[in-house]
Amino acid sequence: MWKPFSKTEKVDVKAYNGRDSDGFPFVMSNRRTSAGQLITNKNAMTISTVYDCIRIISEDLAKLPMPVMQNIGGQRNPRPDHTLHNVLNWQPNPEMSAMSFRNTIIAHAVGCGNGYAEKVRDRNGDVIQLWILPPDRVTPKRKKDNSLYYEFKEDKGRITEVPPEKIFHIPGFGYDGLQGYNVIQIARESLGLVKAAEMFGAKFFGNGAKASLALTFPGALTDKSYNNLKKTTAEQISGKDQHRILLVEEGGKVETLSLSQKDSQYLETREFSLEEICRWFRVNPHKVADLRRATFSNIEEQNIDHVNDTLMPWFIRFEQATHNQLFSLADQNAGYYVKHNANALLRGDGKTRAEFYKAAINDGWATRNEVRAWEDMNPLDGLDEPLIPLNMRCINDPIETQSNQAFVEDAAARITASEESGLSARVDKALEDRERFNEWMYGFYAKQEAYILQVIKPLGYNHGIATKIKLTGTTHMALCDDPAEHIKTWNRELEIVDIINEALACIHK
Repeated sequence: MWKPFSKTEKVDVKAYNGRDSDGFPFVMSNRRTSAGQLITNKNAMTISTVYDCIRIISEDLAKLPMPVMQNIGGQRNPRPDHTLHNVLNWQPNPEMSAMSFRNTIIAHAVGCGNGYAEKVRDRNGDVIQLWILPPDRVTPKRKKDNSLYYEFKEDKGRITEVPPEKIFHIPGFGYDGLQGYNVIQIARESLGLVKAAEMFGAKFFGNGAKASLALTFPGALTDKSYNNLKKTTAEQISGKDQHRILLVEEGGKVETLSLSQKDSQYLETREFSLEEICRWFRVNPHKVADLRRATFSNIEEQNIDHVNDTLMPWFIRFEQATHNQLFSLADQNAGYYVKHNANALLRGDGKTRAEFYKAAINDGWATRNEVRAWEDMNPLDGLDEPLIPLNMRCINDPIETQSNQAFVEDAAARITASEESGLSARVDKALEDRERFNEWMYGFYAKQEAYILQVIKPLGYNHGIATKIKLTGTTHMALCDDPAEHIKTWNRELEIVDIINEALACIHK
């Protein structure tokens, strides 16, 4: 059985109030809110939005891979053989999985302001285990010489003084950079209103969704009449007969004493409270199933906002705490670090991912095997080299004829295909009215020149080349006897290749 800090000095201190230096109760509070509710970190978890906000943040972090990496000369390499890789990604201690550990410590940091764990080291000083510590039992403090230490409260109230070398501490947003605010206690008035609204609704429906009633009579009732009326009324408005018609005798009148749910704005209060709690935890309402402002067109952007705005600060807190507190100084100097892989959270639908991967491969900044790895697929031989776009170059780079020949041939093929497709729409009409066909043909090539310029422009060719390609095309069509037969036999693609290569030779000169 694990006993925390069994080899650490114990200090006989009986008083323990669990409050930080700003006076905020760390976990418990004995003061009721203005709504008359007692809010503690424990009962706040019975509020569904609080529970969901803490669960969402902690689970989204815990479910992501967080490999140990090493930066060597700008090259980032995974290091699964490092001791901390197994501790952080598989089993931090014999009783917990990595998912459970990270989920718990982040939940403590989000809800209580601080997450703590005990570090267990081997003989070499490397961290080999991490054990969760209840946040209400740990308090960071400073000695007279300003050195940091932690007080740990044991089951029987004794205090153990713990050096920082044995504590793994993840603080949330705070006031001194050392410990985080307990958001549950700061938000206790907001949560008290939510709790009061929940109790109101529960009592309202527990009474059969009936408002309180008063029966008035013009005269005094006898004891017998009063008792009979009281018994009959209780049977008719409560219990299994609560929905029966209320019968009133002896001239009695029924009056409503309490406000209806509509009058007390019950639903509006509930909706506002949901948004209010989300603000405290910086969680988008759609993550807690409030889809009033979410649509199919913006849900992907909202998920990206969730990663960038809600999770990113917690990514950085966990990563930096791990780097500073779990890696040895030698490991830090050697470039070791951890990094959350948030790619899974940023994935779009299949079509969006396909377009993103295509752009990454075609632009040359990702290899095909790297894309396969993003989709959890095994690598294939021959897919480790990045593709180089042939139609792009640095402005000061010399133009190499051999490296651009593939682009020249591709451009010629595209121009030829566009010409043949456009001419085929009217070429069979040339013999019927050649003058009218030529007029149409000149107009077609006037528009075609803009397309030709667009195709050859990436290599830096000028407008004159596009004009020459256009003129050779119009000349062929104007001088041939049968345009329909001519486009079946002309070697237009080779002609365009020669025109571009001729221009390329002039550029080299």
